Amino acid sequence: MKINKIKFLISAVTILTSSLVFAQQPDWQPVKAPDINTNKTIIQSYTSIAGVPKQNFVVPTLVELDFEASTVNGAYFSVYNETLTQFVSSVFVDKAQEGPTIVSVSSISTGEENFTIRDGNVSTTKDFYLNSKIENVLDLHILFDKNINSDTFTIDLADNVIVPDYISIQAKSGNNYNTVVAKKQMTNNFVSFAKTNTADWRIQLYYTQPLRIAEIRFNNLTNVISKKSVKFLYQPNNVYTIYANPDKNVTPVYADASASSLLFNTTGLKNLGTLTLRPNTSFSPSDGDSDGVPDINDNCPSISNFDQKDLDINGVGDVCDDYDRDGIVNSKDNCPNLNSYNQADTDGDGIGDVCDNAESRLTEKYPIIVWGGISFAAVVLLVLLYVAFSKIKSNGKSDTIINPIDSGPVNKI
Repeated sequence: MKINKIKFLISAVTILTSSLVFAQQPDWQPVKAPDINTNKTIIQSYTSIAGVPKQNFVVPTLVELDFEASTVNGAYFSVYNETLTQFVSSVFVDKAQEGPTIVSVSSISTGEENFTIRDGNVSTTKDFYLNSKIENVLDLHILFDKNINSDTFTIDLADNVIVPDYISIQAKSGNNYNTVVAKKQMTNNFVSFAKTNTADWRIQLYYTQPLRIAEIRFNNLTNVISKKSVKFLYQPNNVYTIYANPDKNVTPVYADASASSLLFNTTGLKNLGTLTLRPNTSFSPSDGDSDGVPDINDNCPSISNFDQKDLDINGVGDVCDDYDRDGIVNSKDNCPNLNSYNQADTDGDGIGDVCDNAESRLTEKYPIIVWGGISFAAVVLLVLLYVAFSKIKSNGKSDTIINPIDSGPVNKI
């Protein structure tokens, strides 16, 4: 009987200990992020495509293909070798060298010249941060070396950066700036307006999320040869496709990157004529945070928020917003409604001290105390139940004994 009691107690302690250990284990496992730099995903970033006519070259030959300037959104081309399933080095050629060029792009408030947003290189960017105390407006003065006749302004942004909320445009005529675009909401990275001729422009960009601008440009310039072209080395018996106009900055891995500098040598160059771009059926709108909302329309493109919740209706998704203005976005703030610059969290429970009750910190930091107490209480309860059960069973036995001779009851003395 004593052995059974001991086994019972050991089993109870084992079960409770196992439960305690299980309760301390994390209920999540890290998930490996998918590889986003595959050729397939890069191809899906381009909105336009054109097949290169097959050539009967017997040796590698430098070729050039032209495109109508109106069909190309900047200098964003990639050449893909379908035979070898890899991107190859290419050089963009703008045949608009006679046209106007931007002399300067300066910030009105600081006078700073922002060369990186007009250098034609999308890999160089300029950051414009938020000031929580004022309305954030980037006021740019753009000056060309001669008049342009334009009807479209485009802003190229770095990945995971949302377009500004509003834009307004003025063009100088004589000594005055006339409004070309009154303050209007931006839904894309470009804005169209009535064709205007001037060399002096002012652009105001109103933003509620930090901006990282790669390039700005005006389309439909006057005195411009309406051709853009791309050059690459055509290998015999290979098939090529040209992709253009991505909706985000993409950087393919080129199999022959070391040969790119050689493409500027025009010896033996063959022009294959003008190609017409068509929609890329493989195109998939950029969605950097994989929440199902394309970056161009996402109110928080860097953090997943498929519901697009925006309680204060300020154009910034709640997970990207900073309600308490402590410099930490809500989704990373351990106390989003109370200022907590240092993010102090004594008990490590994910709730900042300024939001957490001091009385709970010890038990939250050391939950083993709580579980240990619960386990001990449970063991005591089981022991008491077992003792009570044993006593009840013992008291239930008969108070008489049987005489082995006459089988009649014998009274105890």
